[in-house]
Amino acid sequence: MGEEQRDLEQGVIQKFNRQTELEKTTQASLGQVPELRRGERSAFLGQFRERVVKVLSRDQVRDKVISPVFLRAMDDHRAKIVFLRGDLIEEGAKYMRQAAERKLRFKVVDSPEFSGPVGLVLASDDAVNEDDIYIG
Repeated sequence: MGEEQRDLEQGVIQKFNRQTELEKTTQASLGQVPELRRGERSAFLGQFRERVVKVLSRDQVRDKVISPVFLRAMDDHRAKIVFLRGDLIEEGAKYMRQAAERKLRFKVVDSPEFSGPVGLVLASDDAVNEDDIYIG
């Protein structure tokens, strides 16, 4: 994220925090709460980068063979939920079955704001700050 974007978001947050509780509640009910790191969340199917354990590209999800690296990552104690891009339900069913076997939550997500090649995200409920999230 660029410095200009960070400054812009910081300004929006400060403005929001100066409002009264009534103003904040009204804005929230109208869906006008400031959204943090929108671009980052769009790239990772709605998740913050620091919560991501591993990702697969859309092409990797379409592959007939299940990624052994992703399966091992599903066994990581930090892994809690799998997000599958909505246009890959049929191809991603094999990963949803694996998630269910491991008692991981899974969710199919779809948004016109999702950008980039990511098709499947394995995430934690907390920040894990994993350096190498992409499977080559």
